[in-house]
Amino acid sequence: MEYEYDHDDNWIQEITLLGKELKNVRNDMAIPPQLKVVCMAGEENPCAEDFGGESGWEDRKRIFKGKKVGSLKDWYKTSCANEDSKGLDPYK
Repeated sequence: MEYEYDHDDNWIQEITLLGKELKNVRNDMAIPPQLKVVCMAGEENPCAEDFGGESGWEDRKRIFKGKKVGSLKDWYKTSCANEDSKGLDPYK
């Protein structure tokens, strides 16, 4: 299944339905009853908001791989709507 997250930047997410929950999973994982859908796994860092879609995100990851300190690195670590204080440093 595909889900389009941001119509302006055309982020397409692939979603795989693994099946119905197993008995007691909600209790064992402390999942609140109001949550109807739960993400069990993912890959990489969450994409930064307002980075310009997939091509912009790939470009920014290349910037983070470099050793040059720059404003985009600082912005992602401190000011982005879904900031990550560790940035993308694990990609080095």
